[in-house]
Formats: sequence, structure tokens, C-alpha cells
Amino acid sequence: FLFLFEMRLVVLALTLCLVQTCLAHSCVTTISDDNGNVYLFDLRDLILNGSSWRALQSTPSGIPAYDYYFNFCNDIEDESIMKNCAPSERPAAAVQMDHIYKECRRTGSASELFFSRYGEHSLNITYGGGAPCSKWNRQFHILMKCGPESTANLKITEDTPCMYAVEFQHPA
Repeated sequence: FLFLFEMRLVVLALTLCLVQTCLAHSCVTTISDDNGNVYLFDLRDLILNGSSWRALQSTPSGIPAYDYYFNFCNDIEDESIMKNCAPSERPAAAVQMDHIYKECRRTGSASELFFSRYGEHSLNITYGGGAPCSKWNRQFHILMKCGPESTANLKITEDTPCMYAVEFQHPA
């Protein structure tokens, strides 16, 4: 009886995992808070076809150092961006572009997409599978917050080497 109960738990856990994966690839996911409340995030309207979102990372003196281009839940389809990326850096859901040399580095892949809770009612979207960097591969995080309007000026932070984050505000 105990073995049968354990098997049912494993099947239930696998089913939940498969549902979460299915939702993630459609750019719809749910996140629970500590009180058991479930929040639905539907990000499909943020997917850009043939274009990409852009964020800047500046030097301490305020001079732009890198541009970051990314898409939600999909790879970047903007060929004006991707033409600077070597075949080894493609496909990519997020890339880092050097201002001077126009070198492109993949910072995340849509095939390694993960959703998690960020703060009280916000969502962290993590793209793994970036280009090698020091001891690990680059990662790109989009920290989604609900707000009255979409964020206009996106800025990148790099609090941990090779882990890039952008806060993105969007109406619920």
C-alpha cells in the first residue's frame, strides 16, 4: 500500500512538472505565494516577432558599454541584431552586444527558460544556456513587476559576474 501511495505521488509530481513546462513554453505560468495564493502570468503579448526588447548597461561614468537584446519566451528573430552573432551564439533569447566591436554573446536561450517567484507578487524569468563566462555560463534574468505602464528605459544590472538582470514593469 505504501509503495502504491509513493508511486501516485511521483506520478502527480511528474504531471505538475509537465504542466508547468507546457505553460512555460507558451509564455503562460502560475506562481504561488507563501499563503497559497496562485498568480497567473500571461506574457504572450510581450513576445516580439521580428524585433526585440533592448536594455542598456553603462559604465560607472555613464557611458554605454553594452546593449542587451531579449525576447520573452522565444528566441530573438531580429536579423539586424543576430547578424552580428556567430553561429555558436545562435539561437538566443538574450544577447549582449559590445558597443565598440559589435561582438555578440549569447546571455540566454529560450530552450533553458525557468520561471520563479520574485518578491511578493512578481515573477523572475531566467534564461540559462548563455555563452561561457569565467567558471559558468551566462544567465539573463527578467524581473517582472506589475505597474501602470510598461517600462520605457530598461537598464541592466550585473550584481554577480555573468548574471545579468533587467527589471521590467508592465500592466497586469
